[in-house]
Amino acid sequence: MGGMSRPVPRLIATPLAPAILLSLFSPTRAEIITWKSNPPDDDWHSAANWIGSSAPNSSDDTAVFGLSLLFNVYITEDFNLGALQFLSDVNRSYAIWITGEAPNGHILELSGAGVINDSTSYIPRLITRADPSGKAGLLVFSNSATAGHSSVQNHGAAIEDGLGGGTVFQDSSNAGTATISNFNGISQGGFTEFRDDSSAAQSTIIS
Repeated sequence: MGGMSRPVPRLIATPLAPAILLSLFSPTRAEIITWKSNPPDDDWHSAANWIGSSAPNSSDDTAVFGLSLLFNVYITEDFNLGALQFLSDVNRSYAIWITGEAPNGHILELSGAGVINDSTSYIPRLITRADPSGKAGLLVFSNSATAGHSSVQNHGAAIEDGLGGGTVFQDSSNAGTATISNFNGISQGGFTEFRDDSSAAQSTIIS
């Protein structure tokens, strides 16, 4: 599916998971946190962009997106999130960019409900971006999370011997009714993997 895949670290349900979680994810109280209608910038991790005291970064948190002036949101850290919810009043399709600036690219894991799209007019895009340095982002669905009604776009490597962006479904997660596109790259292409008891459900996969 779009080229050779790279090894993907499991963030949940392995013997090393507690250590990984302690090192990557700060424990926080579960919250529903909403993206502002006029945020200062496009940085996911800036508390100033969210209604509340902090950006959503916990496996029990739900990040909510509604009417806003900024629709491109950039993830530049590894973290686990319960759900992404896009409200019925959105006035444009959001794009959540998972970037590749880390040693092997950043990882967003959705381990709760996954993607919830309440809009009948706009489809949110989840994009694993390949970085010019050769790294790429990774999107992981775990537990029973679903990609819902979304567009998942895995970009291919930007340079020779670089990594392509990817999406991994594990445990009993599923791709819902998403359209998943795996784009070619200069070396490795974007990829999608299904592991354990996960399924493609009613999704459309384009490679």
